[in-house]
Amino acid sequence: MPTLLWDVQEALVPLFAAAVPSGVKVHRGPRGRTASEKRYVLVGTDGGTTGVESGDDQAMNAVQQESDMGPGGWRDEAGSVTCSVWSWTGSSKADIPRDDAKAIYEACEAAVLANRSLGGLSRFTEVTTIGIREEQTNAGPVVRVVFAINYLGLVTP
Repeated sequence: MPTLLWDVQEALVPLFAAAVPSGVKVHRGPRGRTASEKRYVLVGTDGGTTGVESGDDQAMNAVQQESDMGPGGWRDEAGSVTCSVWSWTGSSKADIPRDDAKAIYEACEAAVLANRSLGGLSRFTEVTTIGIREEQTNAGPVVRVVFAINYLGLVTP
């Protein structure tokens, strides 16, 4: 059965990349183990504990049912794509990565709210289920914002 999950994930990457502050990298899925950026967005994963792990096993999921919108075989799909913002500035002050992560998250949220159809892919898209984790490491504070992008789309055969 076809799904919109990968299409939604793929559409979010350039949407976020155009919205986030300069210097923030947007990855489809976990970032590579050799990536060294300190500020980034992961689309389709929470990144586990380090940003390079797959993290949550249900980071992208969808439910389908027969649709009233078209001929036989058309299906309504309600799905969710987990995303995460990571910020580590190397500073000893927690408010610096906290403010940075907040600005990156708010840019992603504003981009979704300004393009709820994801270019015609979805009938409705919204940001839901927001969680914030702040951690003090030997290299300074790290802030991670995990959020879900929920959508409602139509899958055609």
